[in-house]
Amino acid sequence: MDDEFQLTSARERRKAAKKGKISDVFGDFFGFGPNPPGCMKKDLSSFDFKKEKSKFLAMLNEEIKQYDLQTIKSDMDSKIDIIVNSIKKEEKLIMNEENKQLRNLEKLHYMYDYLQEDNKATSLSQQQA
Repeated sequence: MDDEFQLTSARERRKAAKKGKISDVFGDFFGFGPNPPGCMKKDLSSFDFKKEKSKFLAMLNEEIKQYDLQTIKSDMDSKIDIIVNSIKKEEKLIMNEENKQLRNLEKLHYMYDYLQEDNKATSLSQQQA
């Protein structure tokens, strides 16, 4: 009778050991123990371990991307380039505006000097008349 309850072949023993390992790995990753709540119900369908493994690996790859140093560096470099380019554009606009204001100031200074000379000439002509 004891033989009936034991696994009949080495293949079945390996399969049972493999299922235990898989459930332990998934359980530890997803935050529950080796047997998640409700997994022991009789009416549930069996798990497709290949599908679960591919989901698990996809999640791991996403997690790795978050901590990948090279990706972080390239993202930071691209963000820095964008910021530097926008600062350069703003700087050019500011410099152009300053140059425009300086030209206007020079025009005003020239007009002031011209009006001063014209005022002196007008006062001299009035004195002579």
